[in-house]
Amino acid sequence: MMLMDETWRDRIVPEADNELRECPDCGAQWLLTKREADWYTAKLLKVPRRCVACRAARRQERTT
Repeated sequence: MMLMDETWRDRIVPEADNELRECPDCGAQWLLTKREADWYTAKLLKVPRRCVACRAARRQERTT
């Protein structure tokens, strides 16, 4: 059962290939899972360097 404050990312089982990254914009640490990295690679996209919040803010800036 998921608690109210818990997100799906908090329930991810730690894997050796998961990376804890630091966002260059805000300095927050965020988890890049192997599954996410594999998805970006399969789509021939760059693996993100920024956290989810900063990526969303940058997208918002581009659309306004």
